[in-house]
Amino acid sequence: MIPELQRRGLFRTAYEGRTLRKNLGLPFPENHWTVARRSAHAAE
Repeated sequence: MIPELQRRGLFRTAYEGRTLRKNLGLPFPENHWTVARRSAHAAE
């Protein structure tokens, strides 16, 4: 069923994001790992 819908252009064949959260456009929640990663990238 899904391949036929994709062939007709009615269903996605690829997604932009790598996660469901990215594909739904949801923000990534803050936690101590994301804060540390952001501060490490800012220091570079």
